[in-house]
Amino acid sequence: MTTEDLTARQKSLDDVPARTHRGGSMRLLFGPASGCADGLFGVLDLGPGEVFREHYHPFSEECLFVVSGSVVVGLDGDYTPLDTGGAIRIPRHVRHRVLNESAAPARVVFGLYGIAPSPELGHVETEVAGVVNSETDTVGMERTPGDGPGHKGTGYAQD
Repeated sequence: MTTEDLTARQKSLDDVPARTHRGGSMRLLFGPASGCADGLFGVLDLGPGEVFREHYHPFSEECLFVVSGSVVVGLDGDYTPLDTGGAIRIPRHVRHRVLNESAAPARVVFGLYGIAPSPELGHVETEVAGVVNSETDTVGMERTPGDGPGHKGTGYAQD
């Protein structure tokens, strides 16, 4: 293996622009564009009160690992808290979102396994973008901060 091969396989968060259009700050480190043919790997940073909006992946499973802070993960409307060191597996077709209900920043590492035939088919949005407020964490998705597992959202942009 040459030094050039190793360099092509290394990245830093500083090398990747942040994507913020779905909430929080997501950086995709590896995926098809960087030569990773079978999956995606990245980091999601959420500030206090931030939400990564609900979506699902028809062709991929996803695993989340909380590196720092704590988050609440919604899976088809059921909410599960995850603290530092916690992980969760999200099967294909399961609607999911990630919320930071704490007063501290959170960092989550994610990996998706299985790639859609084209990028636009890999991530299906199910939640309308909206302003986060104290009554709802986004438009159409009621949630009372602190509610634990079993709490159901009441409305989705799509079913």
